Amino acid sequence: MLYLAGMFGILQANAQMYKSDIFLGGSIGSTVYNIGTSTYNYDAGNTRTNQIKNYNLSLSPTVGFFVNNSLVVGTILNLSYSINTNNTRNTTLDPLINYNTVNSNTFSLVPFLRYYFYTTGHNNTFLFAQLEAGGGVGGGNNTQSVYYKNNSGYQTNGNTNSLFVIKSATRLGITHLVQPNIGFDLSLGISHDYQKSNFTQYTESISTSGKLSNSTINYKSNEPQTGFTLSAGFHFFY
Repeated sequence: MLYLAGMFGILQANAQMYKSDIFLGGSIGSTVYNIGTSTYNYDAGNTRTNQIKNYNLSLSPTVGFFVNNSLVVGTILNLSYSINTNNTRNTTLDPLINYNTVNSNTFSLVPFLRYYFYTTGHNNTFLFAQLEAGGGVGGGNNTQSVYYKNNSGYQTNGNTNSLFVIKSATRLGITHLVQPNIGFDLSLGISHDYQKSNFTQYTESISTSGKLSNSTINYKSNEPQTGFTLSAGFHFFY
């Protein structure tokens, strides 16, 4: 128990945030790797297996400035890179095998306001509300190969251009000062992201007779997303 108390630094001394303090921290880095295989057996005797692999790496350092003892104005710098692969095998003709890989990366700046509105008697635990909104740019590419039992199929290569993202969130959270100038944050909020991009897809197809054909498709995508967000991290006050 003494070891845990030392690790979390539960202080009895008075600690406080002051005007002109610098606020540093955020999610310095995180990575996620997921893998799984699903098998579907149909009454007609068909079987389909679907293997999915997802990898995501993100960096979100944060810098801010106390304009008074309760209000922080700052910016979140978000860098994100992801790889998603989806491989499907099917006993039916439509299709027999489907390999698909999507890569993407984004860079965004998200200004924020954080207001500390409550503190405990020892001034080491604070409640806060945070509002953040910003945007950024990015790009990506994808490859896909589809094969049928009759030796026909196609291969595609695509590029995502002019990718534009808008990120916003409203959070309520708690900061506990584990040291006079180090705070542990935990917050829950509602986020809304919007992504817009132009996509170009190049396709080469082969028919059952062995004839090759090529085509190019251009389209635009709009992808709004709203959901809940849970975050944790450390901040430093200087």
